[in-house]
Amino acid sequence: MSAKSDDKEILILEAALRIFSEKGYAQTRLSDVADEVGVAKGTLYLYFSSKEDLFRAAIIRELHLGEADVEQIANRSELLPHERLAAICENHLNYFAARRTWRIWITDRFEHDQKLSEEMQDFMQRYMQRIERIMEEEQVENVRIATLAFMGILDSFRNELMMQKQIVDMHQHIQERVNFVRSWFHRPNNI
Repeated sequence: MSAKSDDKEILILEAALRIFSEKGYAQTRLSDVADEVGVAKGTLYLYFSSKEDLFRAAIIRELHLGEADVEQIANRSELLPHERLAAICENHLNYFAARRTWRIWITDRFEHDQKLSEEMQDFMQRYMQRIERIMEEEQVENVRIATLAFMGILDSFRNELMMQKQIVDMHQHIQERVNFVRSWFHRPNNI
């Protein structure tokens, strides 16, 4: 594929993710995506064989982008381990803060799409391995439990962020939670 073709595919994937997230899988039509990108519906079939194929590709691309962000943070050797955990938390919350208008998430599609389910499981395994490496550097007592606790904290923070109708100061909201993570995981005897 040419660079121009790659750019078009990225535009399609970004639009598809946005529309699937706002309308849900069942309510999204390929023509919605085509209209958003400004192409004919038939153009989408040059890149994706079906709505399901487009959905899967959009989600997998998003997972890979998120994974690259986490990997970059995890490899920042100038940061202490608990600072990297705080940076991952901040990245996670900023990601979801930017997507608060999304009404539906992808979990309902996993049971219908084995490939997507496997991709998500692989992503989560790699994500947790990165967190475990940081926990080992922080010398926490039980790395696996500390990792699960961290993941639970991220899930809780995300759910709180997505459920609240209005957050007056988003930056402050996120920083309070990031500071909690920074201080909590810097005290290995607590875990």
